[in-house]
Amino acid sequence: MTTPVLAGTRSASARRRPTSRTAGLLLVIGPAVFLLAEAISALAWRTPTYNYAYNFVSDLGTDVCGDIFDGRVMCSPLHAVMNTGFITFGVLFLVGVIATAPRLPWPTRIITVALGLVVGVCLTLVALVHGDSANQANGSLAIHGAAAQYAVESANLVGIILGLSYRRLGVGLARGLGCVVLGIVGILCFRLLYSGIVAAAILERGAVYAIFAWMLIVGIVLLRRQRQRRH
Repeated sequence: MTTPVLAGTRSASARRRPTSRTAGLLLVIGPAVFLLAEAISALAWRTPTYNYAYNFVSDLGTDVCGDIFDGRVMCSPLHAVMNTGFITFGVLFLVGVIATAPRLPWPTRIITVALGLVVGVCLTLVALVHGDSANQANGSLAIHGAAAQYAVESANLVGIILGLSYRRLGVGLARGLGCVVLGIVGILCFRLLYSGIVAAAILERGAVYAIFAWMLIVGIVLLRRQRQRRH
């Protein structure tokens, strides 16, 4: 009588293993893709030199060279690389969240996947509707700004949710709390963007890089646990 139950349990565990490996890989690859696209695009920015403490991340996706927007001179020859990076990261994030979701209870699972979908859609909008003077004049800049905010805050909310779900993910209390703190810091950084506390571009990167940090924490732990199961 117990054999079918044990077999079913083992079967369910076996099904989760490939999902865990996939989730771990996607959560690690996503930040790497984004940072690589950012670095390549920034290196191509020559007039003037791109400044991580002064220029926004989305400046790298602006497709009009010589445009002056919000006091910044825009010229990103490899804007297509950054915009591709935005979209690719959004897709990797969404699929990574979907792959992680089976470890969560149903209500949390639905909320997490919904937030992942918001991130994917909004980053696509960021890639298509740029922050420049033309879009400021025609009113579509509001789409760019709202999409960036929803993407960043939704992604950080996912980090908080996964951090609170540390037992189910097996990441441990310390790492779970780390993810929660990173998510909160990321949201606060974006909310304080124009507070004048520090340069807005630095706060924006704090909001974005906080996402990468919790993704790497969760992703690496999932990959390590998968490797330990093999042995």
